[in-house]
Amino acid sequence: MDFIVALPKSHGFGSIMVVVDGFSNYTTFIPCPPNVKLDEATKLFFKNVVKVWRMSKSIISDCDPHFTRKF
Repeated sequence: MDFIVALPKSHGFGSIMVVVDGFSNYTTFIPCPPNVKLDEATKLFFKNVVKVWRMSKSIISDCDPHFTRKF
């Protein structure tokens, strides 16, 4: 999971959350507001990834403390 940030704003979105399944390499792109807050990013993750694919056994990220404490 990572973010593409500082994109030109479109329909209120200016960032993209990128989630890649390590087994299948299936990639999910989730549009986000430019300065997405932790709680909102968590909700987007559960709405767009967990709801569709279920919760995985592990999540690999850059270990940003904001995300590790929420997950």
